[in-house]
Parts: sequence; structure tokens; C-alpha cells
Amino acid sequence: FDDSLMRGKTTADLQAGGAWQPPVDAWETGDEIVITAEIPGVDVRDIDVKVEGGALSIRGESEVDAGSGQATFHRMERAYGAFFRSFNLPESVDPNGISAGCSAGILRVRLPKRRKSKARTIEVK
Repeated sequence: FDDSLMRGKTTADLQAGGAWQPPVDAWETGDEIVITAEIPGVDVRDIDVKVEGGALSIRGESEVDAGSGQATFHRMERAYGAFFRSFNLPESVDPNGISAGCSAGILRVRLPKRRKSKARTIEVK
């Protein structure tokens, strides 16, 4: 799990990606892997979550508050602009069941695990 999920960023990803990377937590239960990312102030319409070629990518953009156009900033600690994260998925993930939601500035991506087929006895006739 650690090796496959936490790898995945290539130089090309970073160049095509963004200026910052939201902090991410990832954990696993018996049924699923969950990835959460801090993306405060990002509209869900500006988030793109894709699964392609065994990798999950999260891309989006965070904009400076529109009302601050004429403001003089005294401190700017939050990151703004395009962001990109990519994770190689373990074979145990069912890509057809992946879902994502965003609430209170936290993106939550749920990656269900494939159901293991149970052994069955086949009668020989």
C-alpha cells in the first residue's frame, strides 16, 4: 500500500501540474482506501479527479479572494494557483467504484477494494 499509493509524481507531472500541493492524508481499512486533501476555498467545479492507467490524479485551482483586487496584503500564507497530486493505485482498488466529495474545504476520495472471490468447490462428474 505505502509503496504503490505514495509514489507517482514525475517531473512531467510537476511541470504540467501546479504551483502548490495540498496536504494529503491517506489511510486504509479492510474495505477501502481513503485519501483526503486540504483545499480550502476551492470550488468543487474547479476540482478534477481522474483515474487513468492505474493512477489517481487530483488537479484544481485556488484563487485569491476576488474582493482583494485593490488590497495591499500584509501577510499571505495560503497557497494559490493551480495544484496537482498523483498517486499510483494498488491492484486491490476497484477503479469503477471510486467516489469523491468535498465538504468544509476537505476533498475526500474513497477507493473501494475489489471483492476477493471466495474459493468454491466444483463437483467432478
